[in-house]
Amino acid sequence: MLAGLLANVMAVVAFAAATLLFPDYSLGDLLQRLRQRLGNAHPTLTATVDGFIRVSGLQPTREASKSIRLPPFPGPEAWPRHGPVAAGFQRMDYGAGGVPLESPEGSFLAGADERPVLVADSKAFLSALRQARPGQIITLAPGDYHLSQRRLEVGGGGLAGKPIVVRADRPGTVQIFLDTLEGFYIDRPFWVFENLTLNGACRSDDRCEHAFHVVGDAVGTVIRNNLIVDFNAGLKVNGLFDRRGDRFPDHGLVHNNAFYNTRARQTVSPVTLLNINGANGWVVHANFIADFEKGKGDRTSYAAFMKSNSSDGVFDGNLVVCHWKLPPSGGVRVGLSLGGGGTAAAYSRNHDNRVEHTGGMIRNNIIARCPIDVGIYLNRAAQTRIFNNALIGTRGIDVRFESSSADIRNNLLDGRIADRDGGRHEAGHNLSSQSCGLIGRVLGSCSSDHWYKAPLEGDLRILAVDEIIEQGDPAAATVLDFCGNPRRDAPDIGPIEYGSGPLCLPVPQ
Repeated sequence: MLAGLLANVMAVVAFAAATLLFPDYSLGDLLQRLRQRLGNAHPTLTATVDGFIRVSGLQPTREASKSIRLPPFPGPEAWPRHGPVAAGFQRMDYGAGGVPLESPEGSFLAGADERPVLVADSKAFLSALRQARPGQIITLAPGDYHLSQRRLEVGGGGLAGKPIVVRADRPGTVQIFLDTLEGFYIDRPFWVFENLTLNGACRSDDRCEHAFHVVGDAVGTVIRNNLIVDFNAGLKVNGLFDRRGDRFPDHGLVHNNAFYNTRARQTVSPVTLLNINGANGWVVHANFIADFEKGKGDRTSYAAFMKSNSSDGVFDGNLVVCHWKLPPSGGVRVGLSLGGGGTAAAYSRNHDNRVEHTGGMIRNNIIARCPIDVGIYLNRAAQTRIFNNALIGTRGIDVRFESSSADIRNNLLDGRIADRDGGRHEAGHNLSSQSCGLIGRVLGSCSSDHWYKAPLEGDLRILAVDEIIEQGDPAAATVLDFCGNPRRDAPDIGPIEYGSGPLCLPVPQ
């Protein structure tokens, strides 16, 4: 104990000396410089400074963030239940009202009335898309497909009992290189895309906007078990407004995909890997979403959002890493959002943008390494439930503007929960790094580093057993956890229900 106190005193002395040596830096910048100088040679002091950075709110400025160095973080191949799975999924089924149902892992078996269409080259593939009919299963032979045009249009629509499926037999065997503006333009209902690798292959980042553009009548669209790399918005969803009236592609499902970019996007266009506008009832589950830096314009980007007066959207069990392989370089990256940056009324559902999203659920997600901004951002998002998430190395949660309201329970979060510009929330059974007392802050005993083994490196083996196990609010608990295991009657705080089933965490090296 004495050694720990002495270490903290030494850290404060070192920080005071830094303020004299570097008078032109902000306090956040000075903290970051001190942390870099300590490196791994003085782990106790390093942990202390990390604690100050996490709980003080003194984050480095955008320019100083260029020098932040983060340890390696495991990619989607290391998380057995998140991102594409090698086994694939069984055939696609739909519930009442044509709502997609998540399938269990396993072999895809076509129904008796579903017709396979085998294609082995780009020309045959484009023809199959245009001529598709309900119940067809367009299967691409292993290999590379290079497609270059404004967008890839589809023909007819599917039916809830007979969707049109575009797939590879096994993930990783089909590479599609898109030199397109909009990618697959889906404006018909009940299309399914699975087991594909989609690569943005444009010379200019202003061209590779989307891998999938889902619009208008495309209800029941399913994007599952794909790898989607190097697009401004790997998935864009929005309504159509024309003489036929306003139509929105409701009830989409996005699960077990990996979305990321290999470099900053050099564009002033929005960079949000899942950009869902105006459509109700979308479910985004068990995806890996990372490295979505915007290199031009306002340099603010999002992992995913739902907005434009949409409702009943769900972010469930996703792994979001703002800084994965791409280092911080001055831009701002936000994790998950309901409301995003807002929408003009002309492009909102019912042409009303007073509320961007209603009745949303954000549950069981892990959102990590977003040091400059929040992990969850609510912008005019009403009646939102935020349950059982872990926000690691972020500035916490913002509830912003008078139409925003949230129930926030059973979460672990570095940072704080802030009501801004009239937003309001209720909270309970949360562990927050800024809700503990001064002694806890100084001793570094109230942050994700105290709760987990090595959270910034993706090691979420539990340390704070007494603070997490069976300490959640049963009334706010989710049915399943991040790993798909059932919650107990007395649930754990955070996304993982320890001891309820096999952990779906990376194996520590």
